[in-house]
Amino acid sequence: MRKDLSVGLLVVLLAMFVAVPFMAFAVNVGGSDLVKLGTGTRKLAMLPVYDATLYIPTDMASAGDREILAADRPMSVVVKIESRLVSTDLFVSSVEKGFKNAASVGYSTDKLSQFLALYNGVAIKRGVVFQQNYDPQKGLTVVYMSPEGTSRVLGTVQGLAMKKAFMAMFIGPKPNTADLKRGMLGK
Repeated sequence: MRKDLSVGLLVVLLAMFVAVPFMAFAVNVGGSDLVKLGTGTRKLAMLPVYDATLYIPTDMASAGDREILAADRPMSVVVKIESRLVSTDLFVSSVEKGFKNAASVGYSTDKLSQFLALYNGVAIKRGVVFQQNYDPQKGLTVVYMSPEGTSRVLGTVQGLAMKKAFMAMFIGPKPNTADLKRGMLGK
């Protein structure tokens, strides 16, 4: 009996350990509950660099990329760094390139420097999570979560144009990668 109980407890604990990393992130932005639309993986030379998950309002679940980009509604992008090769410099350089691509297809912002400044002094490495929450009343807020579990708000950049440019890096006409975009849009 005791052996059965121990084995059963071990199975439950193992199942929890395996399932926890894959559980849905509960996201509420500006008082609105958001649902996961999809997750995409950014790869370089076939190696995963980061996973990005898009959360949107429930009533937008069937919306297309252009509707999501244009919407002045709460939404969130959660990015988890998956590669040991990612450094702060590489991350910032990649974000700059993404904003440049977004601007080349009509999604520009004059607040790129303000956004990049949020990452000053942040150690970006494997296991780091960034939750970028857009609240129409506040702007785009970036929350940093370390691999060790500590979190802090890095800051907020206001404006719908900022949100559109940020989202366009992932799901716009010229995204970081087509596979990343498809995954984030749940396709």
